[in-house]
Formats: sequence, structure tokens, C-alpha cells
Amino acid sequence: MKKLILFILFFGVINVSAQKRSAPIDSVRKVNKFSISMMGGLSWRVAQTDPAATPLEKAYIKDLKSGKSYSIAGKYYFKKKFGVGLKFNSHLSEVQFNNLYMEYNGHNYYGVLSDDIAINSFAATFSGRVFNRSQTGYFMFDGGLAFISYRDDARIADNKVLIKGYTAGINLSAGYALSLTRNIAVTLGFDYIMGSLSEYDQTENGVKTRITLNDNQTQGLAHIDVVGGLIVSF
Repeated sequence: MKKLILFILFFGVINVSAQKRSAPIDSVRKVNKFSISMMGGLSWRVAQTDPAATPLEKAYIKDLKSGKSYSIAGKYYFKKKFGVGLKFNSHLSEVQFNNLYMEYNGHNYYGVLSDDIAINSFAATFSGRVFNRSQTGYFMFDGGLAFISYRDDARIADNKVLIKGYTAGINLSAGYALSLTRNIAVTLGFDYIMGSLSEYDQTENGVKTRITLNDNQTQGLAHIDVVGGLIVSF
């Protein structure tokens, strides 16, 4: 968190100094129709935890909801303010508790409980950007439909469980970009990926099973990412 605060302060100092720049960036921004962004940061899943869960289960789920986020996007602006693009986003989280007594499938176990989760989304987006008066930076937003994949490599004592599923969702993002050179900008913003899993394949100790969930049992995949990175435009 300290690193994130320092980055925001550094970002603000650069933005103030950049206001002194003028026409050269304006002339470049008007012809830059393509951009590639590379982002990374922190991510939190927002699905509600079961109120009936035990304190230990709630602590485990709380740790598992927090993770890291990475994304890469390519955009084409057919007008100065509007464009289309493709975006990949990944939420990664991993937790392991040791020396636990557990009940699973009617049996009691002692040992390790772990999950290694990856939620990946591929989205086709509509993009927008609004430049500031000096043309040294711009607000940006994206929104589009996403294909989401879910994978969890879990371990319950001696039982290895692999869960894989796919669904459709929505990818939304917003942020601010600040130009450093004629083609490079730094950016700070957030992503919000929405989606839920109603069925998945579960492979346990080599045996594969298709699991279908009821409407009130769906697995929430939504997460919010706070990210920073670079944008290369040309």
C-alpha cells in the first residue's frame, strides 16, 4: 500500500510539471491512432462471503480474495476521442494454510489446504479519451463484453482438485494517462470485471465431473483492480 501511495504522489508531481508543455504533444496526439498499454497492480474479488462460514473459513476466503492483476490492451482510435480495442486481464491469487483439521466429502483430514486461482478475461472494448487543455494528459475509459476463464488448482490434504470453467461477462475500466514523451505515457486507473460461473469441470484425483450450480450457488468472479503502467502510442 505504501508503494501505491508513493506512486500516486509521484504521478501527481509529474502531472503538475507536465502542464508547462504545450503544442508539440498536441500535434502528435492528433495523429496517434494506435496504442498499446501494459498494466499491473492489486486486485480484490467482490463476491460476498457466506455469513454462515466459520471464522477460520472467513479468514481463508479473505486472503484468497486479494491478489494481483495484470493486463495488456491494444486500441485503434478512429477519431481523436473514440476507438475500439482488445484487452486481456488476469487476476491471480494464491493461499495456503498448513496443519489444519478438515472435513471433506464425509471424511476427516489433517494437513494442507490451498488454492491457486487464475481468472482470465478477453474483451472486445469500446474506448474513449478526453484530453486536458494543455494536451499533456487525458482521461480514458473502456467498456465491452468479455470471455472469462476460471481455473483453481486446489489441495485438500492428500486430495488434488482442479476446477476449470468458462463464462461471459463485462470488462469496464477508467483512468488517467500522463504523457512523458511524444509516444509514451504513464497511467493510473482501475478495472472492474463482472461475471459469474454457473457450471464447471472438476477433476479430483484423476476423476473428471461436470458440476452445475443453482442460481443461488453461482461462483462470483467479479473483481476490482487498481493498476498502473505504461501506454505506447503511435
